[in-house]
Amino acid sequence: MSVSLFNKDIARKWKVQAMEPLHFHVSDPDSPGGYRHFEIPEGAPGTTTGNINIYYAGAFEDACRAMALDSEKLKKFLEHPELFTPLRKAINYYQAANKLKGDEYLACWIRLDVQWDSAPQTDSSRRGKFLAYVPWLKLAGGK
Repeated sequence: MSVSLFNKDIARKWKVQAMEPLHFHVSDPDSPGGYRHFEIPEGAPGTTTGNINIYYAGAFEDACRAMALDSEKLKKFLEHPELFTPLRKAINYYQAANKLKGDEYLACWIRLDVQWDSAPQTDSSRRGKFLAYVPWLKLAGGK
């Protein structure tokens, strides 16, 4: 299950960076498979759009919603990405996330929509906007 929200406090205000290379696929009718792959490099800058997606929160959906709308809590995790280093190194993200407790667990299911400076600016790529889980982002400045 997936839930979409909008947090006006972070819309076009937070500059973030990718903690590791992020891999995405976009529709491409000219390619044999109908899509193409591209990578957002580690350290690449982007700006939050305010759109948020909560994925697979299950019984914790209400708590995830509250956190997604609490800009200060979200900011704490983006200011301290080291909290999620073991999670980013895990072979299975979902299994590793299920071992976390409290707010760290909730943050694992929150994805922020980011306008990436280095993403393709095509219609099929939503003009360079892609969701990224909070553990794969860090605050790069901004508000």
